[in-house]
Amino acid sequence: MSEVKLSGVSKAFGSTTALADVDLTVSSGELTAVLGPSGCGKTTLLRIVAGFVRADRGRVEIDGRAVVDENVHVAPERRGVAIVPQEGALFPHLDVAGNISYGLPRGGSTRTKVDEMLELVGLGGLGKRRPDQLSGGQQQRVALARALAPSPRVVVLDEPFSALDAGLRAQVRDEVSQVLRGIDATAIIVTHDQEEALSMADSVAVMEQGRLVMHGSPSEVYYRPVDLEVARFVGDLVELPGTKSGLEVDTILGRLPIHGSSLPADGPVVAVIRPEQIRVDGRVERGAKGAHVDDVSFFGHDALARLTVHSGDVPLRVLARTVAPLQRGDDVAIRVIGPALVYPA
Repeated sequence: MSEVKLSGVSKAFGSTTALADVDLTVSSGELTAVLGPSGCGKTTLLRIVAGFVRADRGRVEIDGRAVVDENVHVAPERRGVAIVPQEGALFPHLDVAGNISYGLPRGGSTRTKVDEMLELVGLGGLGKRRPDQLSGGQQQRVALARALAPSPRVVVLDEPFSALDAGLRAQVRDEVSQVLRGIDATAIIVTHDQEEALSMADSVAVMEQGRLVMHGSPSEVYYRPVDLEVARFVGDLVELPGTKSGLEVDTILGRLPIHGSSLPADGPVVAVIRPEQIRVDGRVERGAKGAHVDDVSFFGHDALARLTVHSGDVPLRVLARTVAPLQRGDDVAIRVIGPALVYPA
């Protein structure tokens, strides 16, 4: 597999800027998730890498070879890039084997290659089935097998699990991730699903309004977002008005330590913590704040509690991840574990 490098890539559709000077490097064998809301430019980026859309300016290299540059636009079929589209997009008139072999050179080795791909994606023995005889997850695995059959240098996946229900999506996501890692694939997956990006990828590239605003490991993107907008987009969070003083911030939940490499000046700030940092207890101990349980969403493995904290005359609603057996109407004590992030007010 191969490294993918984008340098200064820009694209506009009429007066609408889809991409603005995007720089992104996907290392060989790495799975990178391009994450962002609808309309942020992530699918345009993917289609430029695949060759289906021409960039207005910038450079794209695959394994050190320019496929996009000034006066250069290598045809999609000559880039060694395979695409897995939304909903699989299988040919309904072909069986599974026919879909996988589509585009492969005809010959005695084709059947062997198809059988290898079926085993790779866990569908051995289903080559004669039609797409309408498969589940949604099986169809998506056939689409992946079809993409991998020509031994591409890069695999790009465009919201590949969006059409699946929640339970099946998690299962197929894990299966596809295992297949890609098993063959050491260089892959780019476009998604608006934060959980999907954080759980699947080696690195996450966050986009906002056509710009790449952060690229880092899943833990960096989640725990140390570069700005408040990224923090809001990547997972649930609790925003607290606060006053920064040195490496601490005073909030309604008490004085909290802060971390970060680029901190705003002392004074009014927005302090950010994640719901799992809030500990809920029935006992009011020293250093804890009292809160009222407004609602609880139970997920089995844990629950998300919506709480109102009273401090003076200012009520504040916060979220807390908890395993405590809470009920609506309970009065509890809460405390914050770990440091907060701070951003300019």
